[in-house]
Amino acid sequence: MTVAVVTGAASGIGRALAIEAARRGMAVAMCDVDAAGLEATRERIEGPVLMRAVDVRDPDAVRAFAAQVAELGPVSRLFANAGILRAGSVGEQPVDDWGLMIDVNLRGVIHCIQAFLPGLRAQTDPARIVITGSQASLIAYPRLPIYSATKHALWGLAEALRDDLAASAPRIGISLLCPGAVASPMTGGSADGEGARETYMAPADAARLAHDAVDAGRFWIFTHPQFREAFEARLARIAGEAWGTGS
Repeated sequence: MTVAVVTGAASGIGRALAIEAARRGMAVAMCDVDAAGLEATRERIEGPVLMRAVDVRDPDAVRAFAAQVAELGPVSRLFANAGILRAGSVGEQPVDDWGLMIDVNLRGVIHCIQAFLPGLRAQTDPARIVITGSQASLIAYPRLPIYSATKHALWGLAEALRDDLAASAPRIGISLLCPGAVASPMTGGSADGEGARETYMAPADAARLAHDAVDAGRFWIFTHPQFREAFEARLARIAGEAWGTGS
């Protein structure tokens, strides 16, 4: 049995990713700073589970978690998913909010990759690292400048890592998950997504899309097809402003 690792598994997409991994026959290793939320996730999972309260901002804690996961078996899916959102303009937003988003959304992902990558390189089984970005990885949104900056950084990280590993460790694939409006505590819903806007996607649906994309070996994972129009419009605007070739 292979292992799916999920950070930020106490609620939202992370919880759904863990539940879906177990449904597909994988053992689950999950972590979050929210121990009570993790326990609620564990209660929804049938099968082997390793659960640890871990702050992804702490590289030593993440390495210790990775060492424990290694005892379960080979890791087939590593979801570097933990993330937070604090809205506000650069001029108004407290510096502590900036630091927190940078530490969790960016450094936390790097800590996760650095902790697990040696083991992924050493194992003979194929694996895929899935970095949870956002539509804000590709579109800069008003009132979300720092959040958008951290998620944009993950796009560059994922593409560069994909190219590095293609040459040195081709058994390790990379995906960038760019969810749109998914019901979660981050978007005003409960840990399972209840209470968010009716138009928001259910976390379980987003998780199924993500796992299906991993099965297909895709780098780009989008939950909302309608996002394509906005992304293509941004690319055209960049081309037009930079080289006079677009609108």
